[in-house]
Amino acid sequence: MVPSHTRLLISFQNDCRLAFDDPRIFGEVGLIKSPSIFLGAKDRPRRIAVKPGRLSGDYARQTGRDQGYAPQPESLCGLGNLYADESLFQAGICPWSRGLGQKELMALFSSIQEVLKTALSTGANLANLPDSYLLPHRHAAGTCPRDGSLLMHEKIGGRTSYYCPKHQKIVGEEVYAYPG
Repeated sequence: MVPSHTRLLISFQNDCRLAFDDPRIFGEVGLIKSPSIFLGAKDRPRRIAVKPGRLSGDYARQTGRDQGYAPQPESLCGLGNLYADESLFQAGICPWSRGLGQKELMALFSSIQEVLKTALSTGANLANLPDSYLLPHRHAAGTCPRDGSLLMHEKIGGRTSYYCPKHQKIVGEEVYAYPG
């Protein structure tokens, strides 16, 4: 069976196939001569992102010291909107926040680790997540799992984010006008 959003399908002689499934059309496929040439391209320099499961307190401390804010999406790979929203919720940080301090960075990195660990242990099945998780409530008219108040959902940085304005506080500066 070929995935429904296949953008590239490679068939091998042993009857195995490799499909690039890209439902949101954000990915790209290219043929390169070497990884170093690809990463060092002058017209479009690339960096290899850190996998969220490999984050450490040292990385968080260094990130905060070097940048003074949370890493941008391109510096973490594999953490999509769902788990970003959940990690921010568990850390009590509003997605409008910028300029995270050391305390907030450590809380966020710890939340990312815990959220990904929990998601893996439940097979990423929303119905099996703990009652305290935002994800099962992450939909229009969704409510906060802590007190039942209505969740906000807005485009922030070009992505739809769900959050509880009561339990997630803005830290540092706001990058846009906060609607709350």
